[in-house]
Amino acid sequence: MSTNEASDKTKDHPEVTPPRLLIKRFIRTGGWQDYVAAVRQYTDMPRCTLAEYGTDSLAISPEIRPYAHGWVRWQPWLLSEGYALHPRYAPGWVPSWVKDPSLNPCSCNDYLHDVSHFNNMELYYNRLTPSKARAGGIAAVRLVDGAHMWLKRCTLQEVEIMAYLSSQPLRSDPRNHCCPLADILCPPMLDTQAHWILVLPLVQHAESCPFMGTVGDVLQCTIQLAEGLAFMHEQNIAHGGITKAKFMKSQLTPTSSPPAGVNGTSGLIAAPNSSSAPIRYWYIDFDRACRFPSVAERRAIQRAPEPRHPAPEIRAAAPHDPFALDVFLFGHALEYWANTCRGLEFLRPLISELVCDNPEDRLSAAEMLTRLREIASRCGPATTLAPYTYRKFDSAVKFAFLLGVNLAQHYLGKREG
Repeated sequence: MSTNEASDKTKDHPEVTPPRLLIKRFIRTGGWQDYVAAVRQYTDMPRCTLAEYGTDSLAISPEIRPYAHGWVRWQPWLLSEGYALHPRYAPGWVPSWVKDPSLNPCSCNDYLHDVSHFNNMELYYNRLTPSKARAGGIAAVRLVDGAHMWLKRCTLQEVEIMAYLSSQPLRSDPRNHCCPLADILCPPMLDTQAHWILVLPLVQHAESCPFMGTVGDVLQCTIQLAEGLAFMHEQNIAHGGITKAKFMKSQLTPTSSPPAGVNGTSGLIAAPNSSSAPIRYWYIDFDRACRFPSVAERRAIQRAPEPRHPAPEIRAAAPHDPFALDVFLFGHALEYWANTCRGLEFLRPLISELVCDNPEDRLSAAEMLTRLREIASRCGPATTLAPYTYRKFDSAVKFAFLLGVNLAQHYLGKREG
């Protein structure tokens, strides 16, 4: 519901602040009561409909993938709220290569695989998330300042957990490593269902370029994320869905890390690393998170079996401790890094204590953080400044070299022919 509509609903009660303004004040100040009051009003009010924006029976281009159909229908409403989607999601969009058949689709700005900031993030995110959640997010521009944002469709439960972690005094706590919340939207009904939209900064994946250049960078990332997990557990919140895909980092400014250059000894491109400037690491996606009123009221939870899940308690669909599950999943992510990259062998004893089959044998998040800090304090420059490289790096370089040779021979042969 737009701010104007909410104002109309409350014009007979001038003492009642419209929910949209309450949300904006909550984002600005972190006052929890503003969030609670806004949600109460949104829940009590009838939502606006897609018919009001003329997109309820919209014919959508076949070039738009099904997971984005809902965003196309919401596009006019989002624009009224100050968020612009990529032009391809505008109602009535006709591909530029259809208008002009002489155009190569791959060279068009509105092509799905365009190299623009929008489509890269959209495609990357939708490859990482399970297929059932692919409709969950899309990139946008905030019109008031031109900032790139990420809009995520979610349930009220996820909104509440994210809002709680973004409220004061939690948002000001340096141990809080949950992705900051930029806005909360209450969109029109879609397919007879009520949805919520979280607006988040368009952050980078922790493994995106520039990736960690040294083992010390990995330790910095690991300690920050362990600190964030311990903080969440201290607030009686379990994430429930930790994977390496849920680890994000703040975007670097042009001057926050050295520019990429050529390594004079090998001729390879030297990727910038985070050793020269601190990076803030964050958690995203709280769709499986749960929150308890207190430590005394924590309880085992149960969810549908997932035969391919790494945690034994989830594969067995058994009632489980969600906090112990978080520790296992965190350890599983570390284990992946240790298995695929060189230089992290010193973390294996700790990892083995995190991924125990018996949840009761696992360390707590606070204990894990303490152990990580102890390990980091014992690491000298020979360890922390060691390059962080993939174990298959040599094979990858060889493959790229041979591919280049083959392509060169192919095109030279065609030219000579």
